[in-house]
Amino acid sequence: MKTPRGVFKRGGGGLNCRERALLLCNEGSAWAELREAQTLTLQVPETGMAVTTDIGNPKDIHPTNKLDVGKPLAAIALSNLYDKKMICNGPSFKSMKVKGNQIFLSFNDVGTGLTCTDKYRYLKGFEVAGRDHIFHYAKAFIKDNLIVVYSDKIEKPEAVHFGWAGDASDNNLFNAEGFPALPFRTDDWKTVTQKVLLHYVQTQQSSGFQIAANLGESKLVKGKKLNYS
Repeated sequence: MKTPRGVFKRGGGGLNCRERALLLCNEGSAWAELREAQTLTLQVPETGMAVTTDIGNPKDIHPTNKLDVGKPLAAIALSNLYDKKMICNGPSFKSMKVKGNQIFLSFNDVGTGLTCTDKYRYLKGFEVAGRDHIFHYAKAFIKDNLIVVYSDKIEKPEAVHFGWAGDASDNNLFNAEGFPALPFRTDDWKTVTQKVLLHYVQTQQSSGFQIAANLGESKLVKGKKLNYS
């Protein structure tokens, strides 16, 4: 973010991005954690992000329907930069409260109300876990602009995931303005990318260093290995 702002010699200025699109990969994947990292960048002033879990093909990370990607980005720019105030974001996780075997979730940016695209009003994309940190597919419904999540397999739930997978196309929670909810997790438990190792390998061509990262154990045998989390 600092680079383009530095090039144009502006300390601020709007900087909008598209959240990573659908990708056919395992649940609990690094792709979900990458989306979370993108969401965290919204803490930087004058930034915006279009959620695209409702667009594209999980076998192709580059959506071909570019107009549908551009519309939410245009809404963000119009609202934040051109003072044409409007709802331009989807619901984002705000807080949770546990009552019995149910978790009640509240959201920011609900607009004129939370809604679901399923004709039977079945919310999808939610998972819930207890003390064992094992997530199970969950049932969820809308109640008074809150989401109530539960699983018959868990008596004392502690955490919720929503859209926590590479292919999050099942997600069908929106606000009434048509913007999809941001994928999220309510826990701070260990994630798969905490296994990333940074490897510093001295190159033969220069006295500098190459930095390579991969998941799990490295096949590199030269250089200095540093555990990173």
